[in-house]
Amino acid sequence: MGLKGKKIIEQKDDHVLLEVMAGENWHDFVLWTLDNNFYGLENLSLIPGNVGTCPIQNIGAYGVEVKQFVQSVQVLEISTGKQITLHNSELAFGYRDSIFKGSQKGKYIILSVLFKLATKDYKTQISYGAIGDKLLELGLGKSPKEVSQAVMAIRNEKIPDPKVVGNSGSFFKNPQISTQVFEKLKVSFPKMVAYPIDENQVKLAAGWLIDNLSLKGKQIGGAAVHQNQALVLINKENASGDDVLQLSAHIISEVKKAYQIQLEAEVNIY
Repeated sequence: MGLKGKKIIEQKDDHVLLEVMAGENWHDFVLWTLDNNFYGLENLSLIPGNVGTCPIQNIGAYGVEVKQFVQSVQVLEISTGKQITLHNSELAFGYRDSIFKGSQKGKYIILSVLFKLATKDYKTQISYGAIGDKLLELGLGKSPKEVSQAVMAIRNEKIPDPKVVGNSGSFFKNPQISTQVFEKLKVSFPKMVAYPIDENQVKLAAGWLIDNLSLKGKQIGGAAVHQNQALVLINKENASGDDVLQLSAHIISEVKKAYQIQLEAEVNIY
């Protein structure tokens, strides 16, 4: 629909409410927020797509998810043509999931998203993944703009530009398992990478699971696993949709055989 525009709905001492139209480029929007001293989205820098797609799978990176900032979503109900406001509590946000991928898939067109971002006393999130190390490597501090720079540097190293090499970013979710199961797996795979969720659960690095099976570069038809990031499937040689599905199914099968863990696609498959 090509809907464009950004509007400040409310600005207080410590936060701002922004209504952003669905057609705005996501990364350009993130940079705009930082230029205007609105904080929270810096860890989500350089994620491909538009603002209207961000709530569909609750985009996230480096310990931050967009559900933390989405107040509501304005949608067009396809069956009636009515515009409806869906609030955060109605969106059933989960790990890379929402009603738009589940019970209400295909029922709405997203028109705009209302965000609540910080304007002061904001502490950046740098403990997840390689952000802290990259900040040190680049000689940067911990401000939101500097965190954004570090995130962009990491993503540029690992993930190909979709304008140059066709890809949809991370193809698989990081599986969540119990701490007890993880400890058992660590006996056989002591270098397995995981991030604590709480006392009882951890999130495994799906990229490590795939890379440990030497699947980087694996190709079926025209689709291949990216050499720098095992989570990314690329269009290497005029890949068909079936090539991508076959490659993803092969990876899921190999991971299941090796670790007894079921990978799930992060992308929305129709």
